[in-house]
Amino acid sequence: MNGTSIRFLRMMIEPHLYKHYIGWHIASVLLVLPLFRLGDSRSRFFAIALPVSLVFSFATALKSGSDFNYFFENLVLAFMAIALYLGGDNQRADPNSRRSLIMRWLGIAIMAYGLYFAVHRTRMFRDWAMHHSDPEVLMRSYQADLKVRDILRDELGLRAEEGVFITYRGHLEHLFVGQSMLTQKDIIEWSVTPPFDYSAFDRAMRDGTIRFVISHEPAGTITVMGREYSGYREVMRFDGRHILTREPE
Repeated sequence: MNGTSIRFLRMMIEPHLYKHYIGWHIASVLLVLPLFRLGDSRSRFFAIALPVSLVFSFATALKSGSDFNYFFENLVLAFMAIALYLGGDNQRADPNSRRSLIMRWLGIAIMAYGLYFAVHRTRMFRDWAMHHSDPEVLMRSYQADLKVRDILRDELGLRAEEGVFITYRGHLEHLFVGQSMLTQKDIIEWSVTPPFDYSAFDRAMRDGTIRFVISHEPAGTITVMGREYSGYREVMRFDGRHILTREPE
């Protein structure tokens, strides 16, 4: 329902970026026959899973809004399969043979490429985190969300069976796992039409099951995917976060 786009694939296969991933994709193809030849059920599983997961990665990356997480399964399977194959061959081969020497150098090359990949991913995550704000600002936001959590539980008496709806992205959703509703905001925001039946959420917003709404906006009408929930009043405000509640209908 998000639609399709080749934007991410086009970005992914740019040479300066794809060089970090192409080694694992090549391994996902080249290891198929060698793993099948090993004959055991574990090796055959990886021989099938590697190309299937690779095709799955590229196919699902066509979804609008996709990102590198769609390649995660293939990467993990490739890491495991490489370790399985190199370890198995090294155990059976004569340590003084030419094949054993080649396998050792291949192992060293893969380790070097793996370290290169790890550095790339670490820098990528750091750049992604810094893209949103400076570390000091992020820390202040985190501390403010911690304080709001404490206010809800200790001062306003939020119970474990009661829900909250947080209208903004931040840390607070992670501090109320199991109580925070509609946490996948990227799905909600980017879908042209509602991607699932959320009548239970609609009832919870009206009957008091969702006791509090935390928003960056003052009291007023809350709009979620075209549905409006009015009658909310502000019970407390802290550091730009408005804690709203309403009486059940």
